[in-house]
Amino acid sequence: MATQQQVLANRENAKASTGPQTPVGKSAVSRNAMRHGLTASSIDQFPAHVQEQFLTFRESLLSEFQPGTQHQILLFEQYAFAQFLLVRAQAVHAQALEQSLAHPENQQTFTHLLRVQRYLRGLENSALKALMLFQHAYADRCAAVDLQDTVTNSFDSPVVIPSAAPIARIVGTGFSRPAIHSAAVRITHVEQARLRRLNPETNSDPQSENPS
Repeated sequence: MATQQQVLANRENAKASTGPQTPVGKSAVSRNAMRHGLTASSIDQFPAHVQEQFLTFRESLLSEFQPGTQHQILLFEQYAFAQFLLVRAQAVHAQALEQSLAHPENQQTFTHLLRVQRYLRGLENSALKALMLFQHAYADRCAAVDLQDTVTNSFDSPVVIPSAAPIARIVGTGFSRPAIHSAAVRITHVEQARLRRLNPETNSDPQSENPS
């Protein structure tokens, strides 16, 4: 930790400083001042060549993720953008680390390194959160397909299973047939009761209350 005398001396030196004088120092400060785009909220904020890089990156992910609903598409877009920024942040961090190690006496390069590290951690969290949300949505969609098949073909019910609902958590792990059947019974019963409340004259079949 710096002493009080060192702090005062640094302040006086800073007042007298006109900035880096060597070509290396000027180059480092220039790179620090460049807009890295790590805080961007939209790809539209980048120049055209970076937008092209993002589209190529996005297409490579799209073939793997294959979102099937509008909800999944929105989550996929969040993940693709966060992951793209994360890749850029890793490159910027490597450059900032190299500069800081090459010029340990330069406070500006060290401050820049710390700032990039904060951006890096934030983008890692954003990308991970978006990925987890997409995976949950995909699991719900898969469970909803199985449930819909059971409700429609086994129970002959008009109930529609929404794929955006937390179906995977309702069914539980494994998506076993007994679990699917049990969840279908519960959801069908609840939905048919809701439909009867909305349209009491359209559903008078007592057997529809207890699907089996």
